[in-house]
Amino acid sequence: MAISRKSVKTAVSRNKVKRTVRESFRKHAKALAGLDVVVMAGKKINPISPGVNRILNQSLRMHWQRILRCWD
Repeated sequence: MAISRKSVKTAVSRNKVKRTVRESFRKHAKALAGLDVVVMAGKKINPISPGVNRILNQSLRMHWQRILRCWD
């Protein structure tokens, strides 16, 4: 998994985003079995800010559901 410095400035922040994405994928791994998924950080985010982890989790959950709707 790679996250660009352009999207997330510090290594600590990039690692936090990676952990969050991995955790979310693990929670939905059974439903997403057999799929290869690419996650791209589009906007500049600061995962250290309060509430960003919740927003990132909601966004990932929404995207997993969207993928599953298209896949079925």
